[in-house]
Amino acid sequence: SLKDDTDRLMDTALGHIYGIDSAILELTDDNFNSEMAKLDTAFVEFVAPWCAHCKRLMPDFGRAAKVITKNNFPLTFVKVNCDGPGYHTCQSEADIYPTLK
Repeated sequence: SLKDDTDRLMDTALGHIYGIDSAILELTDDNFNSEMAKLDTAFVEFVAPWCAHCKRLMPDFGRAAKVITKNNFPLTFVKVNCDGPGYHTCQSEADIYPTLK
């Protein structure tokens, strides 16, 4: 849909602005459960692009993900956009934004 395409574009733009790259696995309603089942350990960030606290967290979350990935720690950093393709997942996983689990 146009909204999903717009959300993905915004996520990509924010990723470039804040230096977030492939160190963070971005999941959606379609793949959240199946991808999480494959992971031994994950640190999940449930965010909304319009949330000021989320915007402040994104750069630090991205930097932490890069450090963990670079040092081969067995931890996967995951992001779910609660205002877009991860909306339904967030309904059961997040009470406020951002939520870290």
